[in-house]
Amino acid sequence: GFDCSGFVQYVFTRFHVAVPHATALLIEAGRPVPRAQALPGDIVVFTGTAAGSTTPGHAGIVVSALGETPLRFVHSSSAKREPGVKISQVENSGYEPRFMQVRRVL
Repeated sequence: GFDCSGFVQYVFTRFHVAVPHATALLIEAGRPVPRAQALPGDIVVFTGTAAGSTTPGHAGIVVSALGETPLRFVHSSSAKREPGVKISQVENSGYEPRFMQVRRVL
């Protein structure tokens, strides 16, 4: 299976777009955009799951349309209870407090 950054890299590579394989480097890919301006194909980056974490630890690809709420993203989860590639939302989820940035590489 994929880890989150491996999944992001795999998808972008299929479209001939180079992105880093490490989540810590995805936070520097492209340019930052406000969450409310996220577009499909943008990368969304979250902190890790450790309490108080302030460093990138998870990433996915936005699938929501501009202005759509909640912001939805596709990602590869390694969580023991729900592993695999899935679509999740930022708002009203465990991802919301971990949200760091949206990055535009396209």
